[in-house]
Amino acid sequence: MLHIGNLFAILLILILSTASIRHVIAADVVDVNDSNYLYLGPTAHPIVEYLLDKDELARGDGHENPTFTLDVTWPRIVQFYLPSSRLCREFQSNYISVARDLRRRSSRASVEIYSVSCTVHDQLCADFDIRGVPHVIGYSAGSNDYTTLRRTERNELNVEYVAETLGVVLDVEGGGGGGSGG
Repeated sequence: MLHIGNLFAILLILILSTASIRHVIAADVVDVNDSNYLYLGPTAHPIVEYLLDKDELARGDGHENPTFTLDVTWPRIVQFYLPSSRLCREFQSNYISVARDLRRRSSRASVEIYSVSCTVHDQLCADFDIRGVPHVIGYSAGSNDYTTLRRTERNELNVEYVAETLGVVLDVEGGGGGGSGG
């Protein structure tokens, strides 16, 4: 038979685990003030907001080895931004749209899409020599060398241009395809 104390402990665990799903475990993530980020929560899916956890911060390796710089077998895109920037807020919906389009149309290789808040990760942005935002870089599959991805005059990324630059083969969409734009 369960005791009241055990029931209370189970209930507390359930509440804590469901209240912080988007941050995995809230106690392990450093600085999750929503005003410091543009890409938290399900509306930004599939973009992964770069967050340091307490273990990375304690080891001091979070800024030196962010997950998106690891030598991996799939292409990655990373946007550096300031949530207070008008240009970054205007670019947000296009970045989400390009991320979703790349994920949907690249059946041969998974594309990982990240975002980094320079408000929170100012040292990481300095390490990447970010001088203006939004700034988008891309890594080809298996590479640790990145390319700056150009935005159009309308402050947009073009999915075909991104795919071509990173060597991602897109599935044909409605007989279209399209060329490279930038």
